[in-house]
Amino acid sequence: MIKLFPGIWIIDEFTSTLDRDAAKILAFNLQKQARKQGRAVIAATTHKILLEDFAPNVHIHKLYGKEVTVRYHPKAEAAICSLTSNDH
Repeated sequence: MIKLFPGIWIIDEFTSTLDRDAAKILAFNLQKQARKQGRAVIAATTHKILLEDFAPNVHIHKLYGKEVTVRYHPKAEAAICSLTSNDH
């Protein structure tokens, strides 16, 4: 096995076939494991509802045409899954 990007997980539409609750749980647990193991994650998804549970440090939102927004959240980390919060 060749590691082209050690320490980086690259995932594309990793929740596309899941229901929204399962997708939130997966996003939450993925970010927890990545942070625990000191990994960087590059994830592509069309589902904005995962943002709270994935808690990215950098969020790049590609819109139509050339429009792109970049937001930095250096201390972002989801402590609990949004499904278990009192707000849900």
